[in-house]
Amino acid sequence: MTDSATTVGPMPMRIEARQWAEFSPRELEAYAELRATIDFGVPPYTWTEAAARPVRLLGWHGDRLVAHAGILVREVRVGDVPVPVVGLCTVMVRPDRQGTGLGAAIVRASFAEGARQWPEAGHAVFVCLESRVGFYERLGAHRIDGPVTFDQPDGTHEMAIVTMWRPLAKGATWPVGRAHLVGLPW
Repeated sequence: MTDSATTVGPMPMRIEARQWAEFSPRELEAYAELRATIDFGVPPYTWTEAAARPVRLLGWHGDRLVAHAGILVREVRVGDVPVPVVGLCTVMVRPDRQGTGLGAAIVRASFAEGARQWPEAGHAVFVCLESRVGFYERLGAHRIDGPVTFDQPDGTHEMAIVTMWRPLAKGATWPVGRAHLVGLPW
């Protein structure tokens, strides 16, 4: 796993990539505290369990967790073609630190770590609220055109929120066709 330090505005943030299964009690407590401050506003789907989203990027300011993002490798089928992707999930920044560049820093670090860990995945894919689209577009992401489907315990559903992609490999473009996120959304 990688560990790096970055300075965003007047606040330095240390970013470390960690395996969810190896979180210490202190890290689990910091994660729960940060998550409790976030209103994700996403539909009540059945989402991929935390343990199945193994890699977490933690942004620390001193001993306080101020930013977080999860990544995993998944498959999206475009038409009949399987496309391996790095899934980005659970992006969080403490509300009192939003708008300071920490979100961009943790997302960029997530894309870099995903590309390093899973070089076969030339794209990152994630879902987000319409209000977050501009943020991700500034980081090089694009909407996936057309309806996107995904699996739920009761069958296949159409995603009610925006699904986006971002190239991880140089020159990567998104294939044309109907996209299906294989498995539960992340």
